[in-house]
Amino acid sequence: MKQHLRKTAAFLVIAALVVTTLGTIMPTPAKASPFRQAGTWTFADVIAANDAIIAAGGIQVGGKPRFVVDRASESVGDYGSLTPNALLQKKNGGTSYKPDMSVFDTVASFDRPSPAMESLAPQALGQAPFTVFTRQNHVSSFGSSSIPPDTMGAVGPTQFVGAFNVAFTIQNKFTGANEFPPITLNALFADVYTPTPPDDTTLFDTRVRYDRLTQKWIIVAENYWEGVLGGSNRVFISIIDDPIITPTTVVRNYFYQPDLVQPTAAEETGCFYDYPTLGMDANALYMSLNVFDTCTPPNSVYFASTGFVIQKAPLFNNTASSQNLVTAGVITAFRDLTNGQYGFGAFDGLYTPQGADSWDPNSTVGYFIGLDFSDPNYQFTRLVMRTVNNPGSATPTLGPVQYINITPVNNPLTAPHLGNTGLRIDAGDGRLMQAVVRNGRLWTTHAAAVLPTGVGNGGFQNDTNLRDAAVFYEIDVTGAAPVLVQRGLQMDTAPTASNPVYYTYPSVMVSGQGHMAMGFSAVSAVTYAGAAYNGRLVSDPLGTLNGAAVIYQPGLDIYNTNAGGRKRWGDYSYTSLDPCDDMTMWTIQEYAAVRGANTGSGNWAMSVARLNAPAPTISDAAPAAITIGTSAQVTVTGTGWYNPAPENIDPTCPRSLIGAITGITGIAVTNVTYISPTQVLVTLDATGVSVGGTATLTLTNPDGQSASFPLSIVATTVGGTGTGTSGPGTGPIVLPSTGYAANDAGAALPYALAGVSGLILLAGVVIWSKRRR
Repeated sequence: MKQHLRKTAAFLVIAALVVTTLGTIMPTPAKASPFRQAGTWTFADVIAANDAIIAAGGIQVGGKPRFVVDRASESVGDYGSLTPNALLQKKNGGTSYKPDMSVFDTVASFDRPSPAMESLAPQALGQAPFTVFTRQNHVSSFGSSSIPPDTMGAVGPTQFVGAFNVAFTIQNKFTGANEFPPITLNALFADVYTPTPPDDTTLFDTRVRYDRLTQKWIIVAENYWEGVLGGSNRVFISIIDDPIITPTTVVRNYFYQPDLVQPTAAEETGCFYDYPTLGMDANALYMSLNVFDTCTPPNSVYFASTGFVIQKAPLFNNTASSQNLVTAGVITAFRDLTNGQYGFGAFDGLYTPQGADSWDPNSTVGYFIGLDFSDPNYQFTRLVMRTVNNPGSATPTLGPVQYINITPVNNPLTAPHLGNTGLRIDAGDGRLMQAVVRNGRLWTTHAAAVLPTGVGNGGFQNDTNLRDAAVFYEIDVTGAAPVLVQRGLQMDTAPTASNPVYYTYPSVMVSGQGHMAMGFSAVSAVTYAGAAYNGRLVSDPLGTLNGAAVIYQPGLDIYNTNAGGRKRWGDYSYTSLDPCDDMTMWTIQEYAAVRGANTGSGNWAMSVARLNAPAPTISDAAPAAITIGTSAQVTVTGTGWYNPAPENIDPTCPRSLIGAITGITGIAVTNVTYISPTQVLVTLDATGVSVGGTATLTLTNPDGQSASFPLSIVATTVGGTGTGTSGPGTGPIVLPSTGYAANDAGAALPYALAGVSGLILLAGVVIWSKRRR
């Protein structure tokens, strides 16, 4: 249901945005007044509500079933079809649009997809920081404005929660198995949301986060415009209490009506709010909504973006007085972040701002960041940032408007694709897709049209040399003013004649090691739309990625499904960071799936990839020989080592750098101290060893990847010069401070020595140590 900003005079809103009949505000369901006490609404209640929706025929759109769950296969089916070019019905002399529900027809069956993610053997990939771990087979399409859906999902301690606009799945992150059937958002929020047909029939625009600081899940959605009932639409927030979701998990659902949040603005009263974004940190949730002038007069034009800061503690601790966040007084509005210029056109404020995610428990400042849309040719030349001061209080304030100059880029183009008929795939507009703050650096990304040089052409979209790229930015936010550290692109630098690849809908994440990953869609005139990623290591040169993009799930078939005059490809994707190790990143992206009998025009799918950090290595260990009966500290030198600080990982599933030693009885690792990515200090206890030999020291990173190195376990020895008494050589034997002894012919010493005390035979070779002489 998101709207993409286009260069039009009226910017007509498509795909079910507005209606014009006024009435009364939708009544609040009986359960929606006081906050429930813990335990009165659990995930078992959600499942029961889901079963009731299924029994009643699924979610209804225009009186016809639109969303159905097949319990036998635990899959999602779409029992509706679209008539191309018939989605919109013109109302009120052309000043507004509403959905034409008559185009949704019931069909008898739908191809049932497999619901589970398939386990794949980890693959070593070309440029190597990452490997693919799993992929999720497609869940079929549903709903007009959700063809395909907005791709969203996040990883938790043991589960991956994947959302597809009006529903979500909960899958085991290790096996991919469904732990529950697909669940509609209507069922999740059934205690606070009652659909009001014919227009307001389902929740959509899902955002998902796992909050490692509180060990809770957050799911956000909105409902359709309630203008027909006299008010704006609502935003819904679900706090799912447990890190591992079970039937007994408590669910706390809240909502707010954006135009009623204080301070209010007359210009936004009764408007439609769309495209909720979400960021979160230790203090607050940061949301923004795009405001459409569906109020007075009802002309359906984007004219502002408004930010909302929601105190986290009352929601997560359940101490507020009402489930309505407006009544509870835990939410503050920052109206018209487009810089005081209500109305569609050029503006120099934040367009579709993203709140930034952060896991710093000591953070005191929040962030909104967006694009500056002041160029009349739709060329982007600046990012715009606003800090949020005192975000966890009842009186947060915004910092000043801060501009960050960027290399000019154009609004993205629609993308060609193999088997294309009619429209090309919609690549959205240039809005930012995701923002995350780590160690004083804010990372964000968006799609843009660029020349092969990576620069826009002044906003002229008809240049055949343009192609879409995924652009990322790293910004230093530690000073009084933000400073751009680097800007880079995932782009095809080939000339137009070679059918360049278009990269769209990128999302970005950075790990505790400082590595970055981007997930995105990839498509060209000679390929189907596929799921892809790339990344950069912290050691890579600024502005570069670590090699070519990896198409981890290629498109499999043509995609020509149109909705509302666009060949939609969702509106966003998401890349998340594993809370248990602070190293592994997971991305969920879309690809074109195989068509079935009822999806002849095209079918979409979602794919999840686990992106591993580079495997660690060990090049040396000193000392390489440990004396029997002693304890020793061994300095291990290598690459890729990491040990997250306790505040950077989830306490319910902490993973740390660990060591083990095998091959010799009686020796143990007693401590592992992370020093740097290239050095680890290991303490060994050999006091229980009676017989020496060669042992293997293994260090394992929090993500489970390991490296090993041999160590010698020897008796107490004294160096010096001795005389051989038997064997192939004669003459003095010189024992240097390190190494194996050898006779004057260079052969290993298979015999005892006279004149040097304390030497013993070990596996037929004399070994010594410089510790004792």
